[in-house]
Amino acid sequence: MLLSVLLFGLVVWMTAIEISYFSNMVRPARLFAIGGIGSLIGATIIFIKSRQWARSLFEKFILGMGIFILSLIIFPILTSMINRYFGEKKSTETPYDLIEIKPRKEVISGVVDSISLKRYGYRITVMDEGKQNSFYAKRRRSFRIVDDKVYLPMKTGLLGLMYMDEDNHE
Repeated sequence: MLLSVLLFGLVVWMTAIEISYFSNMVRPARLFAIGGIGSLIGATIIFIKSRQWARSLFEKFILGMGIFILSLIIFPILTSMINRYFGEKKSTETPYDLIEIKPRKEVISGVVDSISLKRYGYRITVMDEGKQNSFYAKRRRSFRIVDDKVYLPMKTGLLGLMYMDEDNHE
């Protein structure tokens, strides 16, 4: 029971840390593809090691599905963390074709873009290799605009996945 509570708390903590990196990643589908492959491999290994705990075929099915579903939740988060922690330490300014920059404003009931409220960041929409990407920057000094290009602080992780990181940007 205690192990389940600790595992749940760990997953919530990891998700809270990684959610901002998911939304600022170039081609996040690649992250989930790598995480999905890892979850299949991980779930298979864990199931093979733990199937002696189940006596009937139905119990083995329930055990296998539980392990598989948990691994589908955990492995993309782990993939993102591994990509970030073992990748480049310093961000580099990467140019993108600018589509639009919208100030993001928040109220208690949600996000609105038109009324005069305190600014909480910027939604930056860019074109990258013919595909539209959207990033969220907390600070205006995190990016610069020159003509029709926007320069964003990008890092390449261990797995080759790029993401915007404002933390190590001057």
